[in-house]
Amino acid sequence: MLLAACSFLPSRQFAFEFPAQDRPQGEVAIAALPVLLTDHTGSVVGLDEAPNGMSLLIDQGMRIDPAHPNAVILQWDSGPCDTSVRIDVTQSSGTVDILVTTIFKPVPCEAIGIVRDVMITLSGPADPARIGVRFTPQPEEVNT
Repeated sequence: MLLAACSFLPSRQFAFEFPAQDRPQGEVAIAALPVLLTDHTGSVVGLDEAPNGMSLLIDQGMRIDPAHPNAVILQWDSGPCDTSVRIDVTQSSGTVDILVTTIFKPVPCEAIGIVRDVMITLSGPADPARIGVRFTPQPEEVNT
């Protein structure tokens, strides 16, 4: 009965921005990258860039840091043509599902891998066996 009641909770949003990055002369500058998380579960209590030293050293993935048992650390590669990130947190069958959608300009883009790390803080301990994460790119809609 509690799960049914949770599905009627209003969504809650969290936002922050990865700062712009200056690059050496002749290289593409990296614009700030806004991140918007929508929590449909009522279990998210915070969102921020992961503290230094929490990188996973992989292309993309998730982990739970023992020093932050209520936090889910997500990592993925980004590029200079990325314009925003949407993170949707939902729940189904006792599993928390996290969808990370990176919106990008559909134009030729310099292949610079920018590691992005976020920390999603939950109201209770994060159980990696009950958390699913998907990363997906999506082209920005072009108004004609």
